[in-house]
This record gives sequence, C-alpha cells and structure tokens, in this order.
Amino acid sequence: RDRDVTGVQTCALPIYHKDQGEPAMPADTVARLTELQRQDKSHPPNAAALRASLAETANLVRTLQARGIKLGFFEMPIDPGLTNSPFDTALRQQVKRAFPPASYCWLRLAVPGGAHTVDGIHLTLDDAALVGREIVRQSAACR
Repeated sequence: RDRDVTGVQTCALPIYHKDQGEPAMPADTVARLTELQRQDKSHPPNAAALRASLAETANLVRTLQARGIKLGFFEMPIDPGLTNSPFDTALRQQVKRAFPPASYCWLRLAVPGGAHTVDGIHLTLDDAALVGREIVRQSAACR
C-alpha cells in the first residue's frame, strides 16, 4: 500500500489476461479491502494537493482543447457504500466546480444494481466491460 498525492492509500492488485477468466476473490478479502478504502475515504482529500492537481488538470485540458481534442469527464463507479464518503463527496464537488457540467461534457456512468468491485474501487471484469461499453456509447455526445 502506498499514498498518492491526494493522500489516498492505494494497493496493487493481480492482473490477469481476459481469456483466463476473472479469478474469484474470497468475499472476506473483498470485505477487508473495501473496509480499508472506507477508512482511507473517511476524510476529505488534502485541499492543497487537490487544488494543485486540479490546476494541472485544467492546464492539460486547455492544451488538449487547443489541439481540437474533445474531452469527456466521468466519475468511475465504485462500491455504492463508498460513493458518498467524505473523500469522494469533496473530490466530486471540487472537480465539478473546476469543470462544470454546463461547460464540459460529462458522461453518466452507472452499473445496474450498484458497482461490483474487488476492493471497493476497482471494478470486477464484467462491470468494467459494461462501463467501458457505456463510455464508448456516450462519448459521441462529447463531440
């Protein structure tokens, strides 16, 4: 586990080839990993680090737009129990303040019945595929 610039702890998960099928994660492992995410998300992100990250992102967005590249923003679905955590709520508010939906294209991603994850934030293979298809389907709206 490691902390990123916003103060969130991250951890590495095993990678496998799609043709091998998704390995079954024991339910107690998923629950433990999700609880670690819940603890990490129990407080808002570091305000100074978030402001710096958003300023850098805004610069990148302007550069891409100046090159004629169309952008679409989205919030990746996560475990429903984490969606309104103090961290995610503050992050969502600041990102939408920096990139308001009235001025930027925002995709609306959802997983029927709520996202299924292996650790609270990383989608299972089936849900990741569903979200990927939805990104492709909705991306035409950002042109």
